[in-house]
Amino acid sequence: MRIVGALNLAFGLGGGIYSAAMLSWKWRNLPGAPSMSAWTVFLSLLAISSLLVALLIHLGIRLLGRDESAIRRTAVIFSVEICYFLGYVALFWIVIPLRSPTWPGLAGHFFGMIQGPLAPQIVTGYPVLGLLAMLLIGRRNRIARG
Repeated sequence: MRIVGALNLAFGLGGGIYSAAMLSWKWRNLPGAPSMSAWTVFLSLLAISSLLVALLIHLGIRLLGRDESAIRRTAVIFSVEICYFLGYVALFWIVIPLRSPTWPGLAGHFFGMIQGPLAPQIVTGYPVLGLLAMLLIGRRNRIARG
């Protein structure tokens, strides 16, 4: 439980650093001019990504303190992160390019920056591994209680 808590903190910190670096680099090299709707979608989804990472950091601190009530909540956040990434892939890699290939928001991988806070987790598969760990820990605790 404490290992997952420490990993939550590490991935949260790594995601914040990666996101800040990516945004600062791409901001200067952004081709085209995204539309107002593209900016609205971008900022909204970036806020959701950041919120998911912030919640995971909060729950990581609680797991480090051996708070068993954080196990189920952490599993829920991991599940939401998995669904969020799959929805992102479906929307921005499949639906929008097929339906509106000239939408200005697609210029220069503008929406790739949305995943910045979650990028270290996505690359390593941490949400899937973390979800499995939380389910196993929760099951072990239920068995131990009887």
